[in-house]
Amino acid sequence: MKNLIVLGFISLIILISCQNSNHDISEADSENEQSELSFKHTLFSDKLEMYLEHKPLIVNEYASFVIHFTQLDGTYKPLKDAKVSIKLTINGNSQIFPATKTDVAGIYTAKVKSYGIGKASIIFIVEKDTLKDSFLIENIQIYKDLKSIKISEDETPNQISYLKEQAWKTDFKVELVQKILFTSIIKTSGQILSAPGDEIIITATASGQVRFVKNNLLQGISVAKGARLFEIETSDLTDGNLETKYNEAKANNEKAKADLQRADLLVKDKIISDKDYLVTKNAYKQSEINLKTYSKNTRNGKKNIYSQLDGFIKKIYIHNGDYVSTGQQLASISKNKTLILQADLSSQFYSKLNKVIGANFKTIGNDNTYDIKDFNGKIVSYAKSSDALTFYTPIYFELTNNGELVTGSFAEIFLKTKEETQQVVIPMTALTEESGKFFVYVQIGGESFLKKEVELGDNDGINIVVLQGLSEGERVVTRGAIQVKMAAASTAIPHGHEH
Repeated sequence: MKNLIVLGFISLIILISCQNSNHDISEADSENEQSELSFKHTLFSDKLEMYLEHKPLIVNEYASFVIHFTQLDGTYKPLKDAKVSIKLTINGNSQIFPATKTDVAGIYTAKVKSYGIGKASIIFIVEKDTLKDSFLIENIQIYKDLKSIKISEDETPNQISYLKEQAWKTDFKVELVQKILFTSIIKTSGQILSAPGDEIIITATASGQVRFVKNNLLQGISVAKGARLFEIETSDLTDGNLETKYNEAKANNEKAKADLQRADLLVKDKIISDKDYLVTKNAYKQSEINLKTYSKNTRNGKKNIYSQLDGFIKKIYIHNGDYVSTGQQLASISKNKTLILQADLSSQFYSKLNKVIGANFKTIGNDNTYDIKDFNGKIVSYAKSSDALTFYTPIYFELTNNGELVTGSFAEIFLKTKEETQQVVIPMTALTEESGKFFVYVQIGGESFLKKEVELGDNDGINIVVLQGLSEGERVVTRGAIQVKMAAASTAIPHGHEH
């Protein structure tokens, strides 16, 4: 039988022993109300949480069991349509009782009867597809009658009730508090940049009036390599008129061709020297190059400008109809596939520069904090000296963009170093704040929670160190803490469900 974890500070035997005063037992105002007693147990395996509510087990009488199964795979959703059976053993004799699903997914009910008095053990067997799990409750008391039950008024004060049905319908999660290795963090800022080679600047290759080829040529539009983006009109210019230069180049080429044809005949008859022939031949080749230069991307005195890579237009530097000069920037095109995260490290941390092994970051205006590992990130380089004006030393991380990041965005950055210590660490999503103090909600029972104030240490933007207020082995709400906080407005703790 696998080891199971039981919530809270109560040991397994104390929690499940019906004659012990530490049981979570509904209060009764009179002997006639003893039939309303309910016992609660919360147990965990690696895959499931089982929360059980049941009536007292009286010999030769059926007791109602209500069982909640929650998946611990990160979803914290109910386990639906499982086969659940209950095996009760007392005095060496065993009986098996089937549990049936209810109209509420994840909740199962059963009627259980014992034919002996004393200490019993109960095994809950859960099966669904490839999943097979079990939970053991030992030393559970089988009573002679209701009058033999001792009622305890002991109950953890300030409990907050948050039902399974509520948790299952929301984004909710409870996690085991553990001590883990936590790296020392250096907090700084920086910016997301395009990687060298991932972005190019399109420039004017002629002077003249620039025209957009398409009306929808806007920032952010996708372009393919070789797509025509701009045309530059030069026909109205006296200086730099492309059509005039093209006609001149064409005439020169035709003349050079005729000269070469004549030289071919003369050199055969030794009328001209080989040296003069080579001069004529080279002049023809040069004229061809000039003609191709002016004819390439030129049409009716207009110079065409093409995209040199697949990507999107990051920025347009000119307006339709502007006069541009040769070499002037027209637009920038980015692939946006490979990005650079530049982190600016203050000079006071320069001695730790070679200890930086990774980073988390959060862009301004975005609530999500990312690990560079989410983008196959890695350190590519860092400067060997600080900037003379800012006294910051840049560190560069290369990222593979999945579409979530935008170049130019400023970022809050949490640099991770090689220095590690064992710390109690929880996700930052577990925190709630009131008047400058921070609190978490600890699960002390299947549907019972306790608000605890915590003293916090360092954080990496995703997880945070808890210095005081939490202990290893407790279970804390890491998603949906605000819902439990709202539920705390009600101080009444329900004593069971009716299904």
